[in-house]
Amino acid sequence: MTTPSLFKPARLLALALSLTSLQGAHADVVFNAPLDLLLNAVNASGNLIATAGLDLSTAGSSRASGNASLSAGRDATLGDLTAEGKLSVSTASQLTVTGPLVAGLSTQLDVGTQLKISGELTTGTSLSATVGGDTQVVGGLINAGQAASVTTGGAMSFKGVATVGTGLLLSAGTTLSGNSLALTAGNIASLTAGTDLSLAVASVVAGGAASLTAGHDLAFAGNAQSAQSFSALASHDLNFSGSIKVGTGADLTAGSGLTLGSTQVQGNLALTVHISGPLSVTGNASVSAGNDLYVGAEVKVTQALSLSAPVRLEIAAMVESKRLAVASQQLEFDIGTPTSFGGFRVTQTASFDGLDAILVNFANGFSFLDGEVFDLVAAGTLSGITEAMFSVHNLNANFGYAVAVDATSVRLTVLAKDRHAVPEPATLALLLLACAAATLAARRRRH
Repeated sequence: MTTPSLFKPARLLALALSLTSLQGAHADVVFNAPLDLLLNAVNASGNLIATAGLDLSTAGSSRASGNASLSAGRDATLGDLTAEGKLSVSTASQLTVTGPLVAGLSTQLDVGTQLKISGELTTGTSLSATVGGDTQVVGGLINAGQAASVTTGGAMSFKGVATVGTGLLLSAGTTLSGNSLALTAGNIASLTAGTDLSLAVASVVAGGAASLTAGHDLAFAGNAQSAQSFSALASHDLNFSGSIKVGTGADLTAGSGLTLGSTQVQGNLALTVHISGPLSVTGNASVSAGNDLYVGAEVKVTQALSLSAPVRLEIAAMVESKRLAVASQQLEFDIGTPTSFGGFRVTQTASFDGLDAILVNFANGFSFLDGEVFDLVAAGTLSGITEAMFSVHNLNANFGYAVAVDATSVRLTVLAKDRHAVPEPATLALLLLACAAATLAARRRRH
C-alpha cells in the first residue's frame, strides 16, 4: 500500500508545525520547517525564531516578549504579530503585511522581490525596509517612533498614512507614485524616484526639511508643509499645484519645463518655469528659466519678485508684487481682451535689466477701439524701459498706437488712423512742395 503524499516525512513535519500553539512558554521559541510554516497564536516569553523553507504565515494573535526573527525561503504573509523587542523579517520572494505588525524597538524588513502593506506596521524606534523589486502600500498605516526608511529597487506605490518621529525616507529605483496619502515626519521627509515621481491628493508635512526628487518627470498635487525648506527637483518636467507652507524657503526646479497650476505659497519661493495657474506667494519669489519664461496666469507676491529669462519673458496675465526685478533680452506683453492682458502692478520699485526689445501681442480677432488704453506697467518708481524698445504685433491695419513711458508707468494707447491721420514721409514731402509752388505762383501774380 502506497503512503499518501500528505504523510511523507517532510509534509508531516510542516503540518505538525502549522498546528503548533504555545501558550505561556518560559524561554525562547524556535520553529524550523523545511517547507511551509504557520504560526498559530504563539506566545513566547523570550525570543521567537521561525524559519520556513518555503512559505511562512501567521494566524491568530502571536506575541514575543523579546525579539522576533522570521525568515522564509519563498513568501511570508504576516498579521497580528507583536515583538516587544526587535522584529526582523527576511524573505527570498514576497512579504505581505495584512494586519498589525508591531515592534517595541526596531523593525528590519529584507524582501527579495515584493513588499505589500495593507495593514498596520508599527515600530517603537526605527523602521528599515529593503526590497529588491516593487513596494505597494494599499491603505496601509506605517508608524515609527524615530526614523523610517523604505528603499525598493523597482517601483513604489503608496496609498495610506506614514507617521514617523524623526526622518522619513522613501526611495524607488524606478517610479514612485501615490494617491490619497499623508506623510508626516518630525524632522526630514525625503522622497526619491529613479524615473518619475507622481503624487496626487497628497500631504507631505515635515518638522524640518522636505524634498521631492525625480530622475525624469515630477508631478505633485496637494499640500506640502515644512518648518524649514521644501524642494521639488525634476530632471525633466515638473508639474505642481496645491499649497506650499515653508519656514525658510521653497525651491521648484525643472531640467526641461515647469508648470504651476493653482498654487499658494506661504514663505519664500524660488522657481526654475512655465506658470499656467494662479500663483500666490506670501513672501519673496524668485523665478528663473534657462531660456524662455511664460507667465500665463495671475501672480501675486506680497514682497519682492525676481523674474529671469535670458532670452524671452512673456507675460499673459497680471503680475503683482511689492518690488520687481526683471532680467531678459526680450519682454512680451500678451493682450487677450480689453480687460485681460499681461502687465505689472508694483507698489514700490520696478527695474528692468538687459532689455533690447519689448513686443505687444494682440490676440487674433481682438476688437480694437479708438483711444483704448492699456496700462502695461504701474510702479512707484520705474527704470529700464524706453519708448524706442516697443513694437506691436497683430495690430489691425486701420489702427496705430502710441507708447508713453514715464517714471512710474508704461501706457499703450490704440488710435484709429482715420481719426488721427499722420501723413507718410513721402506724402508730407509732396504736400510741402505743392505748398511752396503755390506760394511762388501767388508772389509772381502780385508782381
